[in-house]
Amino acid sequence: MQAKIIVGVKGLSDANLIIKADHIHLCIKNNKSFPLPWTSGVPVPDDLSQALTGFKADFHASQTRDTNKIAARKKSREVLEELLTRIAAYVEFVAQGNVDALVSAGFELRRNGGPSGAGQTLLAAPTDFRVAHGDVSGAVLLHVAKLAGAASYAIQTAEGDPKVEANWHHAPTSATSSRMSVSNLVPGRVYWFRVCGINSAGYGHWTEPMSLMVV
Repeated sequence: MQAKIIVGVKGLSDANLIIKADHIHLCIKNNKSFPLPWTSGVPVPDDLSQALTGFKADFHASQTRDTNKIAARKKSREVLEELLTRIAAYVEFVAQGNVDALVSAGFELRRNGGPSGAGQTLLAAPTDFRVAHGDVSGAVLLHVAKLAGAASYAIQTAEGDPKVEANWHHAPTSATSSRMSVSNLVPGRVYWFRVCGINSAGYGHWTEPMSLMVV
């Protein structure tokens, strides 16, 4: 079964949508698998950057709880969601199931019900999982042993009880298993981290969570 990406972002919080859209923009900008010019009518990375900048501004402005600013935030979110949906459709069309290309665009792969076999079996949890303080305040570095068959690595962070799935949130996907970086964390808080490999079957099994107080 051909690999597909997760298109919908409506379930993400505003803050997580910003993280996700930021990551996708960084991944597709100057991406050799999706060279410009794109098909006429398809939003390009610069369009995504403009929509993301507008949503970020409206998101921060709406923290005052002014009803007009909240309405503006909702409208700019709709614009950003539509752009991401259209870009995702273009990425799938161009990639034609190529897992490396799909993952390089920053989107997550769907789990599918295809038959087990090469590329269709969920990957085992990575080994040699390590967590360390990053080079700057609010950053953490993660490491796992390279996992055979992994096109990329998913990272999640959590505050509170790591046994509660709702506490986990996605960090940017990493193309490599070493020196995976998570930034913009709050110094003095304790975070939990976990990593899994991604292939055409989707997200593999997660590492056992590890915690660290961010400095």
